[in-house]
Amino acid sequence: MVCIKTALGLHPAAFFPEEAGKDYALSTYRNGAKVDPSDVMPNGEKFKNINEFKQLLLKDEDQFARALTKKLMTYSTGSAQDSGP
Repeated sequence: MVCIKTALGLHPAAFFPEEAGKDYALSTYRNGAKVDPSDVMPNGEKFKNINEFKQLLLKDEDQFARALTKKLMTYSTGSAQDSGP
């Protein structure tokens, strides 16, 4: 019997890279081209990799939690949520 994740070509590490085992290396290439994970946040702060990106997001945990909750509520109800106070 084939696992559905295997059948669909999904690997849990693709969703949770920090849980990837030593036998599963996250690829820095896609379709033969090197992936550049660096970018700049809207406020001008720069990051070079996923770890720096996570640190920037978690600088203000309350704001991150509010934004994530709002996005999940919008997705689950199918309508935009009131921004509130």
